[in-house]
Amino acid sequence: DLRAVTLDNDFDRLWMAMQQIFLSDSLSLKRPLFGGDYDAHGLTVTNLRDPQNPQDATTMRWVQLQYAIPIEEAKQARDE
Repeated sequence: DLRAVTLDNDFDRLWMAMQQIFLSDSLSLKRPLFGGDYDAHGLTVTNLRDPQNPQDATTMRWVQLQYAIPIEEAKQARDE
Protein backbone atom coordinates (compact mmCIF):
# COMPACT_ATOMS: atom_id res chain seq x y z
CA ASP A 1 0.00 0.00 0.00
CA LEU A 2 1.63 3.27 -1.11
CA ARG A 3 -0.78 5.73 0.42
CA ALA A 4 0.75 8.83 1.98
CA VAL A 5 -0.44 7.92 5.48
CA THR A 6 1.06 4.43 5.26
CA LEU A 7 4.38 5.76 3.96
CA ASP A 8 4.43 8.44 6.65
CA ASN A 9 3.82 5.85 9.39
CA ASP A 10 6.51 3.56 7.97
CA PHE A 11 9.06 6.38 7.86
CA ASP A 12 8.14 7.37 11.42
CA ARG A 13 8.77 3.81 12.62
CA LEU A 14 12.11 3.66 10.78
CA TRP A 15 13.18 7.02 12.17
CA MET A 16 12.29 6.00 15.73
CA ALA A 17 14.17 2.71 15.34
CA MET A 18 17.26 4.55 14.08
CA GLN A 19 17.09 6.99 17.00
CA GLN A 20 16.87 4.10 19.46
CA ILE A 21 19.91 2.41 17.91
CA PHE A 22 21.99 5.59 18.11
CA LEU A 23 20.83 6.31 21.67
CA SER A 24 21.80 2.87 22.96
CA ASP A 25 25.09 3.06 21.06
CA SER A 26 25.93 6.40 22.67
CA LEU A 27 25.71 4.81 26.14
CA SER A 28 28.25 2.06 25.47
CA LEU A 29 32.02 2.01 25.90
CA LYS A 30 33.71 2.94 22.67
CA ARG A 31 36.93 1.54 21.30
CA PRO A 32 38.66 3.14 18.33
CA LEU A 33 38.29 1.25 15.07
CA PHE A 34 42.01 0.50 14.86
CA GLY A 35 42.55 -0.36 18.52
CA GLY A 36 43.52 1.69 21.52
CA ASP A 37 41.90 2.35 24.85
CA TYR A 38 38.17 2.25 25.49
CA ASP A 39 36.53 5.64 26.00
CA ALA A 40 33.64 5.98 28.46
CA HIS A 41 33.12 9.64 27.49
CA GLY A 42 33.23 10.73 31.13
CA LEU A 43 30.66 8.18 32.29
CA THR A 44 31.35 6.08 35.39
CA VAL A 45 32.01 2.37 34.98
CA THR A 46 30.36 0.55 37.89
CA ASN A 47 29.79 -2.97 39.21
CA LEU A 48 33.24 -4.32 38.40
CA ARG A 49 34.19 -7.52 40.16
CA ASP A 50 37.46 -7.82 42.04
CA PRO A 51 40.39 -8.49 39.70
CA GLN A 52 41.53 -12.06 39.10
CA ASN A 53 44.20 -11.64 36.41
CA PRO A 54 47.16 -9.23 36.30
CA GLN A 55 45.62 -7.02 33.59
CA ASP A 56 42.06 -6.88 35.01
CA ALA A 57 40.49 -3.56 35.89
CA THR A 58 40.14 -2.97 39.60
CA THR A 59 37.84 -1.14 41.93
CA MET A 60 38.76 1.63 44.34
CA ARG A 61 37.61 -0.55 47.25
CA TRP A 62 39.89 -3.43 46.24
CA VAL A 63 42.92 -1.14 45.99
CA GLN A 64 42.17 0.44 49.35
CA LEU A 65 41.87 -3.00 50.99
CA GLN A 66 45.11 -4.22 49.43
CA TYR A 67 47.10 -1.21 50.59
CA ALA A 68 45.43 -0.48 53.93
CA ILE A 69 47.55 -2.95 55.95
CA PRO A 70 50.94 -2.13 54.35
CA ILE A 71 50.30 1.60 54.74
CA GLU A 72 49.29 1.15 58.37
CA GLU A 73 52.39 -1.00 59.02
CA ALA A 74 54.60 1.64 57.39
CA LYS A 75 53.09 4.35 59.57
CA GLN A 76 53.67 2.26 62.70
CA ALA A 77 57.27 1.54 61.69
CA ARG A 78 57.86 5.23 61.04
CA ASP A 79 56.47 6.19 64.45
CA GLU A 80 58.59 3.65 66.38
